Amino acid sequence: MNKELIEKVSAIREYLTSLTQVTDVKKLADLASQKNFDEMERIYLEITPHMTVEQRSRATWYFAPAIQAEIYLRTGKDFLTGTVTRLVPPLIADLDDLAENLNKGNQGGRP
Repeated sequence: MNKELIEKVSAIREYLTSLTQVTDVKKLADLASQKNFDEMERIYLEITPHMTVEQRSRATWYFAPAIQAEIYLRTGKDFLTGTVTRLVPPLIADLDDLAENLNKGNQGGRP
């Protein structure tokens, strides 16, 4: 069970990391708008029970890049760069921590 969750956490982490590596706002908007957020929401719902309260509160930020991408693509106003710069790194750190804790659970440590 934890192995599957770790794989799901890793997939979200890879997506979020890819956002932080794009410097062109148009390309960033295109990338952010392509993600299937229904799938991401299902994964977050599945991993939420393994998160701390603080991580749960930040987890709701996962959809912010897509919303800001839509605004950029419709209006040309760039709120996306700031969103990715400020919100995505803490999400990545939370996912790293979660994967580490899930991995410890696989090894008989704290799940």
